[in-house]
Amino acid sequence: MFLIKCLIGVLNNVFNSLLESLPKLGGSLYSLTLIINENSYDLRLVESAKLTGKYIALDDHISISELKKIVGEMDIIYSDTWIDMEYFNNPKFTLDNNARVDKMLPYQINEELMLNSKAIVMHDMPMHSGFEISRDTIEKNINTIMLQSENRRHVSKGILLEVNECSMEKFQSLLNAN
Repeated sequence: MFLIKCLIGVLNNVFNSLLESLPKLGGSLYSLTLIINENSYDLRLVESAKLTGKYIALDDHISISELKKIVGEMDIIYSDTWIDMEYFNNPKFTLDNNARVDKMLPYQINEELMLNSKAIVMHDMPMHSGFEISRDTIEKNINTIMLQSENRRHVSKGILLEVNECSMEKFQSLLNAN
């Protein structure tokens, strides 16, 4: 069975990770990304993924009823925060944050959207309850969300360990050279 995932959120580093990995693993990615984080946008990656036939960018003007049909066919529905954590409570970004929420709120992952779906809901945290995902959807999927968060922590620790070991080896070789 091949995994079919739908990302509803921002075109950012999370989108890039899913876009690069999922088609290589035999899965497909559908995305509704109404907001583009310009620093993360990689046209080469997007064009390459489109050529695989395993990436489908949903129309920015998709109706909720059309999105519900697509969600009903997915194995996983995935979201990420719409507003970067450093900007969420920063008054300098209030207008931009409000515009993002207004644009994305109709596509919030909630019980209505998930009504006829058996998909697992994933969110890589941190999250803003009531924005990209409703409280009831979080609570219904909390085990998966927490497991995903825990796995991310272990991956981060592994990366730090690898970087640290590489640095220690280099440091030791510099000491031995003197």
